[in-house]
Amino acid sequence: MTKIPAFQSFLSNFLENQQILLPQTPTFQKLATEKRGNFPSNPSIIVLPKSVAEVAKIITYCYSHDIPIIPQSGNTGLVGGAVAQREQVILNSKYLNKLLDFNETNRSFTCQSGVTLWQAQAYARQHNLMFPLSLPSEKTCTIGGNLATNAGGIHVVKYGNMRDLTLGLEVVLPNGNIISDLHVLRKRNIGSDFKHLFIGAEVILGFICAASLKLFPKPYRRLHTLVAIENIPDSIALFTAMQNKLASNLCAFEIFNQHAVKITLKYNPKIFFPLPTNTTWYVLMSFEIYDSSPTFLQYLKTTVQKILKTNKYYISQDDNIWDLRFAIPESQSAYGISLKHDISLPLSSLAIFIEENLKTLNQLYPNQILPIIFGHLGDGNLHFNLSAVNKATIDLKEQKAKIKNLLVNSVMSYQGSFCAEHGVGLVHKEEFQHFYKNNQAILMKLLKNTLDTNNIFNPKKILSE
Repeated sequence: MTKIPAFQSFLSNFLENQQILLPQTPTFQKLATEKRGNFPSNPSIIVLPKSVAEVAKIITYCYSHDIPIIPQSGNTGLVGGAVAQREQVILNSKYLNKLLDFNETNRSFTCQSGVTLWQAQAYARQHNLMFPLSLPSEKTCTIGGNLATNAGGIHVVKYGNMRDLTLGLEVVLPNGNIISDLHVLRKRNIGSDFKHLFIGAEVILGFICAASLKLFPKPYRRLHTLVAIENIPDSIALFTAMQNKLASNLCAFEIFNQHAVKITLKYNPKIFFPLPTNTTWYVLMSFEIYDSSPTFLQYLKTTVQKILKTNKYYISQDDNIWDLRFAIPESQSAYGISLKHDISLPLSSLAIFIEENLKTLNQLYPNQILPIIFGHLGDGNLHFNLSAVNKATIDLKEQKAKIKNLLVNSVMSYQGSFCAEHGVGLVHKEEFQHFYKNNQAILMKLLKNTLDTNNIFNPKKILSE
């Protein structure tokens, strides 16, 4: 017999109607559906708590009645981490959207996990400060999801991942116990820092309700530089030069190939792109400037010309130079079926990895694969995505497993990672078990079994059960 009717009756004692969504509710399907459509998601009920007390009450009931909980934030995940099955409950953080504290002196703010990244950035700007995390999905993704996946985005090269931006957390454990540690201290050495158990754990150990986060000075201005380059070694040489001389200013270092540019402009013809589209690769850099001195700009121009021996670059203070970069993923989806691989590699291996794998793919599928490669070169994170040159000559879905296996094995042979910032979820569960079964998986299972004895939190995600 289903446990959901009794659970629904329990919820109605303390939640409002709009906090309990059933399959017949108009907004139900939007929250239930997985973003990329790779996995069916069929929860029996979606619950939207408004406070940590409500979260604890819901989780306590589910724990005692063995009802699986699938935590969900902005539903922008890309690896199936919030997919639910029948008789499972999606616990969504949408209404956990309050700013709890803002302290300009401490350069910190505390907010609930359902606050969108865009709102967090706006809070900081209102006080002439900055929260540096930036993602293409920032208007809809939430702080809770950013924490669950240890999101990085474009500014990792200077500010680090979400783990580096977090001071304290408030978490509800699978048994309903609340651990609230929303401190704003930069130094506090009292043993293990429990927040690291939950950041990047993809919500298999506890539900994050709130976080205390770091803020930074807002720069006087930002300069963005788009450079046309011929090969990856040149881009790495340029990055090294910028790191050596301008590390305190460099906040983003992105790369994308010619195919990414052409496809994006095809579906977004109004996007401003100031360089010719016939160069193999492009680098997009952002710099934070903290004074009005013209010296920086001159040094930047001189360095680009010296390293690359080219005048194919464009410098602007206008943020719209980033429009193309942010539009690449959706443009590739508009182009058709694509195989997407979120990987990371040591910078020293990046060039040879790309060269070897493009060569291998062309040997296996002559002139059939269109590589659309882009990503955060500054931290070695590539989105090594593949589309079909001609959809009539190759079925990418049919070749998906073979190509994924090829790239994953290649990535790991170079001491890289088959999942950089999107997480493991369901997409990389098998790879995680294969490559990490003797170390990380054992420790993670130990933590899971200790904190979630009944295995109700995001079951069958990451770990095998």
